[in-house]
Amino acid sequence: MKYSFLLSYILLFILALQFTDPTVDVIYASSNNYEILLLAEEDKATSKPFMTALLEFKENETESFQFTKEEMSAQEVAASPKDIPSIIVKQNGSVIGKVTGESLSTQQIIDELTTILHK
Repeated sequence: MKYSFLLSYILLFILALQFTDPTVDVIYASSNNYEILLLAEEDKATSKPFMTALLEFKENETESFQFTKEEMSAQEVAASPKDIPSIIVKQNGSVIGKVTGESLSTQQIIDELTTILHK
């Protein structure tokens, strides 16, 4: 009986942890015409191609982008965990394209970004 309260508390704590949204790194890249948002979990290997692609894209793009980074919950960025990692491209506040998928290579991501921005 002594341990039932402690066991109940631990079980409740573990259940509460399962229902919290994961923390997401949001990297904003903004220019005069576009806003690019990278949604990634920092320590996940699946996010690395997206981060690498964004950096390589920036190096090859003629337009100048300013970068900032924030940490938010998935709920705050209105993204479901299955959409992370992803890159969202906006123009004038409207989403014009999205690149998502854990199995994409860096080059595939760059190609999709280029297609979205040069339509």
